[in-house]
Amino acid sequence: MTATVPKKKKSGQSYIWYLFLLPTIVGIVLFILYPVYESFRLSFFRSSGTSETWVALSNYERVLTSSSFWNSVYNTFYIAFFQLLIAIPLGFIIASLINSIIRFQNFFKSVFFLPHVTSMVAAAMIFPLCCTGNGVVQLLS
Repeated sequence: MTATVPKKKKSGQSYIWYLFLLPTIVGIVLFILYPVYESFRLSFFRSSGTSETWVALSNYERVLTSSSFWNSVYNTFYIAFFQLLIAIPLGFIIASLINSIIRFQNFFKSVFFLPHVTSMVAAAMIFPLCCTGNGVVQLLS
């Protein structure tokens, strides 16, 4: 039995992976971390669009004492609870029923998947119509 000697890495070889990660890290910082930071910072100001006035925690006080905020929190948890309680188990039940059917299994899979495909196709067809020279976007500008 012969002992193998580990090879030494070339200098700089271990740092090349940081270059591969750099675009992702820059994207995360620019498009996730900076907007979160800026939103948090702006939550302590009242803005008129051109100027900012320091209001400290009064924005949070106004939100937390608002009945519409607590109504929206209730609605969010209500929808999330019933989504977990009804929609997800129902999806599993329907999927297992379709997989247990031997005849027309592919037909039923297609029928259930058809709404997803048609909405994507419709969006893909409408988007170029809006952005062409005579489209809605050009008419608004």
